[in-house]
Amino acid sequence: IPWDHSLERQQILIGYFCNAHKNKAGICISPTGLINYTPFKFLLLARLLFYRFYHKLANAGDKHTTNKLPENLIYIEPKFARGTCKFYVYLMRIFNRDINKLLNIKNDKRRFLYTTYINPFVIELIKRSDFTILDLAERRQKNSQLSVSMKLLEKEWASTVNLLTSDNVKTLGDYNPDRIANKRPPGVYIPQGYSPPNIKNMQSKSANKFVAYLGNLHNAIDYDYFHELIQLNSDWTFNVCGSIMSKEAFKVIDNRNVNYFGSITSSEIGNFLSKASIGLIPYIRNEWTDGVFPTKLFEYLSHHLQVVSTSIPEVVQFQDNLLIKIQDRAEVFQTNQIHGEIFDKLIERHTWQSRIGQFASAIIATSA
Repeated sequence: IPWDHSLERQQILIGYFCNAHKNKAGICISPTGLINYTPFKFLLLARLLFYRFYHKLANAGDKHTTNKLPENLIYIEPKFARGTCKFYVYLMRIFNRDINKLLNIKNDKRRFLYTTYINPFVIELIKRSDFTILDLAERRQKNSQLSVSMKLLEKEWASTVNLLTSDNVKTLGDYNPDRIANKRPPGVYIPQGYSPPNIKNMQSKSANKFVAYLGNLHNAIDYDYFHELIQLNSDWTFNVCGSIMSKEAFKVIDNRNVNYFGSITSSEIGNFLSKASIGLIPYIRNEWTDGVFPTKLFEYLSHHLQVVSTSIPEVVQFQDNLLIKIQDRAEVFQTNQIHGEIFDKLIERHTWQSRIGQFASAIIATSA
């Protein structure tokens, strides 16, 4: 993803790595391409133009998200980066002097690579690295947007990298048999985390009839379910943010009891969630979302919102019927009076700081 995408696991982890090694240079090349946007396919070009039209229409007044770069991170946004075939690697090398220089440098220093997907360009980086982490944040073997060749390529290289990590169990199950056959250690499960908010309201917010949806409006959402929730709870106000990534999103944002805020920065999350008493995770249920861990889960709980979610496995594991309610059919909202300390106790082990500790332990164990 681009660095100025809404703040995700990748930028957070890269920031921690860079801050822990301030005497070294970090280089981030992003995005380099996962879904094949080659111009030789007319249908893909038409889909892109269609998406851009709706995105521009919905986000006409949107402000751009800007995430802070670590001081020792060199950020490169390459030209010809969205293709996933070897031809694009040649184009990138021709039109990006910094990338070509990086690939040609003699391997006389130890190089650590953190990547979140596989493509022909990333493979060139893996070949030149001494230690590679492949950190998968979704179940790509079940993603209909990826070509069969890309899925096979990722499966092949996921079985060879030094350390495979994922935020969901289903993804690890897709790759671990090949890793074991290749005499590599099984992948390590490291869920999403959260950054503790600066100010927390310790009193119950159950009387507030505000619902929040935090995150982009993408294809993982069950928009029919979301729309039915809005209609069924017409006395509630739904605050929705995020970039529109599907035309189905208009089923949600066009309702009279919905306030749509567009993209927000990470510093605005606290204010966005401050009035709400419920946080929504209205994801569709399929094999792909079986491998999705919504970052918003811990963000909601850290701001003391009760969570209503569909039954995706990575949320179901935390179900307690008090703080996290699982429902696959739209129902009338019911909230309980819950003191903030109960939320904090549930999530105290899930901060990003604790996740960094898990990554450090996995790196040490793999390097031994």
